[in-house]
Order: sequence, then structure tokens, then C-alpha cells
Amino acid sequence: MEELQRIRRELAALRAGRTAALWRAHRGLDFDLVEPYRRQPAATHDETPRVIDEALRKAGSEAERDGLQRLRAAVTLERVRVTALRLEQGLRAGELAAVVEGPEGRLPLRAALRSVALEPQRGRRERLADACGRAIAEDGSRRADWIALQQEALGREGTSPALLAGFDQGQLLEEARAVLAATEDAWRELLPWALGRWVAEGLQPVPRGDLAAHDLAWLQAAPFLGAAFPAGALRLAAAGLVEAMGFDGRRGNVRLDLDRRPLAAIGAFVAPIEIPGRIGLSLAPQGTPADWRDLFGGIAAALRFASLPCGPEETWAGEGAVEACFVALFRSIVREPLFYRRVVQAPRAAAEEAVRAFTLLELLELRTLCGRAIYEAEVWVRPPSQAVARSFGEILAAATGVRFDERLFLAAVDPALPACTSLRGHAILGAIAPALLERLDEDWWRNPRTGPLLQGIWARGGALRGAEVPKLLGAGAPSLQARAEQLVAHL
Repeated sequence: MEELQRIRRELAALRAGRTAALWRAHRGLDFDLVEPYRRQPAATHDETPRVIDEALRKAGSEAERDGLQRLRAAVTLERVRVTALRLEQGLRAGELAAVVEGPEGRLPLRAALRSVALEPQRGRRERLADACGRAIAEDGSRRADWIALQQEALGREGTSPALLAGFDQGQLLEEARAVLAATEDAWRELLPWALGRWVAEGLQPVPRGDLAAHDLAWLQAAPFLGAAFPAGALRLAAAGLVEAMGFDGRRGNVRLDLDRRPLAAIGAFVAPIEIPGRIGLSLAPQGTPADWRDLFGGIAAALRFASLPCGPEETWAGEGAVEACFVALFRSIVREPLFYRRVVQAPRAAAEEAVRAFTLLELLELRTLCGRAIYEAEVWVRPPSQAVARSFGEILAAATGVRFDERLFLAAVDPALPACTSLRGHAILGAIAPALLERLDEDWWRNPRTGPLLQGIWARGGALRGAEVPKLLGAGAPSLQARAEQLVAHL
């Protein structure tokens, strides 16, 4: 028992240290991924799995076995990561140091990636995106080695990323393909209309047209919706929503960082440094409506960590899909018509345009996640190669109608399966969304009963499984199909 407690404590410290390092990297600051693993060697020691396996053989209850199996999976994931840790450190540091040749001279890669999403002229955006692709591809061989080393480690451990995450990957991919088929007609009909309205007249999806990933970056940043969002009001509006939903004093444990750092990555990042007392939430605003969507999603994740019980297990035992569900829920606030009337007081025409655009972008996100989840299943069972790169391009093009840069086929790959995790979160949301509306009304995001309800769910801690969340709300089983139907109904 004492050995197990030491393993739990070291694993918790390792995860907290890794998270802190990644948080610094996201913000464009110096970081050290290696140090947490050096400080907590027991978390990845060769003897550790044997200690846990022995405890599993002696476990007396189902709950005890479940906890030990989660511990075993978390330890194994870090043992896989540590085999390629120095490569990961080098890749992330290289991204911060890289520069590209843009249309107007040299600039940092991170700054160039942000500029792609903000550049309104398609020709300039295309040249900038190509320069970014070349810079990222320069590290291609090192990234391939990083993947290959972890594939070898997974083989030695006799496991796979899906087994470590504890879900049926085959069933998830079957659901993803069904969602792509069910939403195909709506997507193919709406996408050309959206492109002509918001991106470039005459632009068409592949294979007939030349729609590229950089066009989607512009579409997802949504600068054309600026008339609906008052300048400088983001922080105040976010604080007002959290207060209106009735979250208790633990919301004060979230440290919000909205500094505009030149090397910061796009999007929100949540860092549970010390659960529940110290949660970091960072977003380097782009100055577009996408900031509102991204910050609201980050707030959900941060409040969830701040609502967890205190204990070492909370840093590693939680199911990522539960967090992803509530992130997706809070991100959807920006497609609610009442939000524009009661929070930002947008002009009617601008509000209607924003609701339509953000609903379409949610469908795009769902279809993209379906494609990436299908690709994730391939990339971890095949050695990195041009054939895998072609699969990446073909799968994502089929899901979105967009030409993706095949040089980036390893850029978003991780053994924690981020796309599958997010997709499972959307399936949970598909089940609970109607139940939340029934309990909290359509303006749930300003209902004072929302905070206590969600905090009651989150307080169950890391033991809470994704499939249990709908049961707590009297809803049915997680369903990607239901999630897709909800989005299509709003279009």
C-alpha cells in the first residue's frame, strides 16, 4: 500500500510538472519537459508496473480494481512518453525558435501561424501557410523518430493508445463514419454558400475546387463577425457569465491570463497546476470573435478542475472525454441567439449572422474530429511514411472538403489520442444537451442553477466515467449521431 501511494504521489507530481511546462510552451515562454520526469523517477520506473500488477491480483473489489487499472494505464502512458521525451522537448523548443519567410520578411513560426488565420487576402494567406508548412516539415524526420520510438514502446508494453484511454476505438470510428455519412448532404450544400459569403467568391471544396486548410483557418477565426462582439468586452463578459451561472467561490482558484505574447499558440490552454487550488487558463487573443468561443471553452475546463476534490488521483485519473464534453458545451454559447440579445446586445442582423456562422463552424469541428479520429487509428499502427501522409490528406479531405497540407501529417499526433477524446466528449454532449435544456432552460449559461448542478457532477472527481455523466442527468447513452442531429437542426 505504501508503494502504491508513493507511485500515486509521484505520478501526480509528474503530471503537474509536465502540465506546467506545456503551459509555458503554449504561452511562448522557456520550458523544460525533462525535469518533471527526472524529479519523479518512480512514476516511470520499470518496477512500477509490476507493483501495480501485484496489487491488481490482490484487489478485492471492482472499485479497487478500476482505480488500479487507471493507475496502470496512466503510468504506462508516461513510460511511453519518456522514451522519446528529449525529442519532444526539442520539437516543442524548435517550434518556438523557428522562423519563416513571409510576404513581408522573416517572422517567428508561431506568429506566422497566427497571421494565417487573420490574413484576409487569399494569395498572401496561401504563401504564408506554405511557408509555415515548409518550416514545420524541416523537423519532419525528428518528428517521425518521435512517433516511431513511442510506437516501439507501446509494443514493448503490449498495449495501444486506445487501450490506455480505455475505450472501444472500433465502435467510436464506426460512429464517426456514420456521422460523416449522415451530415454529408448538409455539409456539401452549406459549405460552398459559406465560402462565397465569408471567404472568397467562387471558392469550391475539393476535388472540384481548391479549398485549402488556410481558408478554414480564416473561417474559424471568424473576423467577419466582428460587428456582433463589442471590442474590449471579452474579460468582463466571461466573468459575468461565470457569476450568472452561480459557480461558488472556487472560481477564484482560476488564474486568467489574456496577455498578447508574440510566440503564444492559438487557442486556450488550461493548466491544473494544483487541484483544486491553482488552475491556470491562458488565451492570447487574436482580436476576433473566435476568442470568445475559445475562452468560454477554456473556462469550462478550468472550472471543472477547480471543482474536483483534493487528491493526487485527480491529476491523472479523470477521463478526458468528460472535460471535452463540457468544453464543447461552453464553446456553443456563441451560437445561442439569446446570448447576442442579453449579453453582447448585438444588432439583430449581426447576431443572426454570428449564430449561423458559429453553428456551421461547430459542424465543421465535428466532421474534422471524425476525420482526425479515423486518422489517429492509422498513424499509431503504421510507421511514419509518405503513404501515411497521403492517408492523412485523403481522410481529412473526405471529411471536410478541404485540401490539407500533407507535410503536417504528424503535427497534431499524440498517444493520448486528442481527436478521439474530443469526439467522445461530443458524444456525451449529444446525450446531455436536451436534459440540460429541460432542467436549466435555453439560457442555461445565465441560470444560477447551472453552476451548482455542474459542480455537483464534477465533484465526483476522477472516478467519473464519461458514460456515467448522462445517467446523472437522466439522459440516454452518449451518441455522436444525436450530437450531429442537434447541429444540423440549428442550421
